[in-house]
Order: sequence, then C-alpha cells, then structure tokens
Amino acid sequence: YNQIEGLRLRAGGKTNADFSTRIEFSGYIAYGLKDQLIKYSGGNRIFLSKKPRQILSLSHRRDLEQLGVSANAWQTDNILSSVFRRTPNNQLNAFEEYKIGYDIEFIPGWSAAVGFNRRDIWSVGAIPFQQEASDGTLRNINRISTSEVRVSTRIALGEKFLNGELDRVSLGTKNPIVRADAAFGIKGFLSGEYEYQRVSINLQDRIEFNPIGMSDITIEVGKIWGTLPFPLLQLYSGNETYFYDAYAYNLMNFYEFVGDQWASIFWVHHFNGLFFNKVPLMRKLKWREVASMRAAIGDLSDKHASEMVFPKDLFNLDRPYVEVGAGIENILKIFRVDALWRLTYLNNPDVVPFGIRTTFQIDF
Repeated sequence: YNQIEGLRLRAGGKTNADFSTRIEFSGYIAYGLKDQLIKYSGGNRIFLSKKPRQILSLSHRRDLEQLGVSANAWQTDNILSSVFRRTPNNQLNAFEEYKIGYDIEFIPGWSAAVGFNRRDIWSVGAIPFQQEASDGTLRNINRISTSEVRVSTRIALGEKFLNGELDRVSLGTKNPIVRADAAFGIKGFLSGEYEYQRVSINLQDRIEFNPIGMSDITIEVGKIWGTLPFPLLQLYSGNETYFYDAYAYNLMNFYEFVGDQWASIFWVHHFNGLFFNKVPLMRKLKWREVASMRAAIGDLSDKHASEMVFPKDLFNLDRPYVEVGAGIENILKIFRVDALWRLTYLNNPDVVPFGIRTTFQIDF
C-alpha cells in the first residue's frame, strides 16, 4: 500500500535452469487500485559463456520508485516496508527505462560491466518537478529524460562463490573490495536532455582487531560534473521504515540531503561476545554486541537550482552528518536490534533524533 497507488497488487516470476541454462526471462505486472494504472517490467539475461562469465542483459520497465533509497532497501511494494513505515509513502515518482548491459568476469573476483540506459522520470507524488521562469512564476516539468552510458569495475581478489546454473552467492573474501563506477549523460541522443559525468569509488574491507572483534568499513567518494535537476544529483540514502538498512542512513529522511560531490564512511564493529560472554546467561543466549557509526559530507553548486526548483526541505550537506548506534546481533541466530542516535542537523524539519531499528541477519 502507498498513498499514490492505494492497494498495490503484483505478480511476477522468472525462468530457471529447467527452462534453459543459458537464457533467463523475468518480469512482473502490477496494478494500483487508486491510480488504476498498470506497471510492468520485463527482461532477460543471456549467458554468452560461463568461463569466463559473460552476460548480456536487456530490460524494459515502467513503474514507480522512491528516489534516495539504498540498493539494499526493500522494494517499495514489499508488504513489510509498507506496514512498518514511520512516514506516509507519498513521495514516489514514475519512470520508464530501457536498459542493455554486458558483464564480464575476467577472473574470479574481478569483473567489469558496460551498459546503456534510456530513462524518463516524472513526478506523481508530493514533490512536484517545477522550474522557475524569468518572471518568477513556476511551470511544471512533465518529464526528465536521460540517455546514459555506464561503465564499472569491481575487484574482490580471492572471492569465493556458491555457483548455480544461473545465479550465484558470494561467500566473501578476506581482501578489500573496490568498486569504481562512471556514468556519462549524452545530450541530444534518443531525446536525452542533459550532458554530465558522474564518478564514484567505493571501498569495503573487514579488519580483525583480535581479541576485541572485527570492523566492517565502507568508504565512498564521488563527484558529478554538469548542470542537473535535483533528481539526477546525489540524493543521500535515507530510511523511513523501522527496519535497519546496512547501506543507508537510518535516521535520515528521504529527500533531506543532496550534493554534486560527496564522501561517506560506514563503520560497524562486531565485538563477538567480548562483554556478553562474561555473563553466564548472555553466554548461553549467544548474543553479540555491535556498534556503528555513519558519517557523510558533501557540497552542492548553486547552478543546479536553475534546472529545477529544489524542495524546501532538501539541504546541502556542507558539514558532516553523523549518526551512531549500539545493538545486539545473533538474537535467535537471525535477528539484530540497534539503538540509533542522530548527532547533527537536529533542527531540520521532521527529524527523528533517536530510533530503534531491527533486521534479519544471519552470520556465518
């Protein structure tokens, strides 16, 4: 359920290895009882080879989305994210996109991808897309159209996988994981309206601090060149549910911060029972202590305001945003609960300075 579609119904599926070990088809169809519109997605993956792993993918999708969510967030129509929200789900935008991509793994743990994305996005929710005219009046922008080439590479040397015919699960690596992404907007090609360049580098690592546990650290830096409307800039990943998101700022609202250059750090330390093991009852429960800190800083050029009027509660992150947490993991072996405190920007509208978040987590 959301405020735009009302009750949303969706059905979908994909083929498995019994159909083909080389070609996979997937898709879904959805319908909102309030807006009475059909949404859909269809695509396929073609395995050109398994060794080395080479995949050609094609897809077309027309649906609604929430901008500024992490890649780890549950889908907008997940029933749990619909029920356990702390704010109305009324900021959705509609989009239509066509994508083609090619992925290759040179050796296990080192892969690259190149793709093209043709995309339209338009407002259907509480945040309109508007531009200010020279006389000060506002006019609505019907659509934002982009044509974009993407290039990326990921290096995780020593990474092991549990392989199936089509899908696989990473078993991790003891080495740092580096991912570099670049995107290039092409103005005038297939009605693309903007020319821009976007580059980001992400580093993940797990560091042992025996005997006091281990830390998972993620650092990212990025920059955007060009003049763009705010939906195409860096919208920092917020979380407006009561579930913990490992790749978002869990006490940040959607559409709260935006930038064209940014740096962030996520730090989580697992104490592995350093304190609880000294208490007999806690030792039997096998609960584990965990602490976390998330911080980000960035900047935003004034030139972007000429492309689209910014929402009144969307801010530049010109000083650090920080939130910290302490929690318990391995509860019944599948749950984690965190108490979180937001330390900065406490005067922003609708701020939640403290929260309890939970998630499903299986530790190996």
